[in-house]
Amino acid sequence: MCDHQLQRPEAQLPCGEAKQSRTPHPASFHHRSPFCHHPLIYHPPLSTMQATTTSISPPPEIPKHHVLCEACNVAVHAENLRYHRTTRIHTENCKRAGLYCYECSKVFADKLGVRDHNNSLHATPRAPLSPPTPPNDDEPRCNVCFGVLSEEEPYDVHARTQDHMDAAKARGWWCTVCKSPFDSGNALATHTCTPPPADDVSLRTCADCGEVFVTRKQRKKHKNRGYCSVEREVRSCFCTVCNVMVPPDDVAAHREIEGHEDRAKEKGLWCQLCELTFINEAGLADHVVNNAVHLENVKIEEERKGL
Repeated sequence: MCDHQLQRPEAQLPCGEAKQSRTPHPASFHHRSPFCHHPLIYHPPLSTMQATTTSISPPPEIPKHHVLCEACNVAVHAENLRYHRTTRIHTENCKRAGLYCYECSKVFADKLGVRDHNNSLHATPRAPLSPPTPPNDDEPRCNVCFGVLSEEEPYDVHARTQDHMDAAKARGWWCTVCKSPFDSGNALATHTCTPPPADDVSLRTCADCGEVFVTRKQRKKHKNRGYCSVEREVRSCFCTVCNVMVPPDDVAAHREIEGHEDRAKEKGLWCQLCELTFINEAGLADHVVNNAVHLENVKIEEERKGL
């Protein structure tokens, strides 16, 4: 529609004719132009540059000690931020908004967290993995990474080494869901096509006291929160950085091993406020939630930022 058709006809007439056109004769009422509307009910057309609808509501007012989650558009208390990030709704909203890491699939509450995560962990360029070349010798070797196999090192221990996992990733014999390497493409296809196993009662039964639970998650809470009446023997901890089992008494000394701190930072197993590294995600989570020094540092950081 042309611009001159959107203007009122009265604006193009002299003053006297304009007044007469506002009060047309009753006999000519049905012969009026469709553009001769009454001035009181005339509505100019909306500009094409103005948005008539929007799917994003304005951000709410952020109270004190609260953080705005850009993915969910809600204000979350700083103490509940860790729990909010674990909810299914937040994870789905982060994936829609792009607030997650494409390499390690971690989700964040804002773009600043994604930027800091990428700058601290994924800033260094990594060379693409290439399949290893088989050597020409008669020694017993692994058919995945072509590493030398020995009787002193079992194959299940060898399969957890970084060289073996990198070779499995380069060959495509790697399950991206459970993060497990395989010996061949057929083994990977069998793993991905196999339906999940049927419910086993033994997986929902406490091995110490024999109590049966409805879900495996309830059994884990029963053991981790100390509800079990039978005290079990203290077990070693698994270091996801070095892929070895570490006794509880040697965890502090294991952190001081040369190169352990750098590898732990690459995997995100460290606290930036306290400048401490950990051997697995469970230790980091326990430190963030229960450590008194860390909670005190969080309060100091909030006061410094004026929250």
